[in-house]
Amino acid sequence: MKTRLLFPLTASLTLLFVSIGCKKDAVQADGSNEANLTIETVKGPKKDACGGFDWDVKFKLKNASTKGGWIVQKITRDPAIYTCPGDVVDITPLTYWEAWRIMPGKDGDSGRAAGLFDYDDKFREPDHPDTRGSLSFSGEVKFYEDQALPATFQRNNPGTYAGGLPSTTEKPAFWDGKEAAPHTLTTIWNCCANP
Repeated sequence: MKTRLLFPLTASLTLLFVSIGCKKDAVQADGSNEANLTIETVKGPKKDACGGFDWDVKFKLKNASTKGGWIVQKITRDPAIYTCPGDVVDITPLTYWEAWRIMPGKDGDSGRAAGLFDYDDKFREPDHPDTRGSLSFSGEVKFYEDQALPATFQRNNPGTYAGGLPSTTEKPAFWDGKEAAPHTLTTIWNCCANP
């Protein structure tokens, strides 16, 4: 199984995994952007045979923030997963916003700076054996200086995949997405006996 990985460590990361009959795969990434932060791979991307993946990244501001604020990422999870006979497993998209705290004078997440994690964000999906389909996580990441989060952001929000990060499914009033850094992963697979 050959894997090809191309990605400069820049403000924009886009990955594409393709797996046909669980025998072929390709990984592709590239990006450039004038965003106010960079996205750097810490680990991965690790691809499993049937749509699963694991990719850890960290965000870093190009310059330390004088006032502090939040790195906010808009995520859209867009699945199209089917059983081998063609029954729907998951076709429901989900969009949400998640956030990382940046303290005054710092250029990275306060949790990572405190040694709690060696990454900021993890794109993770379990393998889906005996299925075919595609799945994409499309992220847009932007730093908002001196910005408070609205009350709709909750930690361990059951309506998102953000875990302990503050997150919401309601678009924040301040979100404009202008000059946001893209952070995207797409996987396509066919793990059926007769593709």
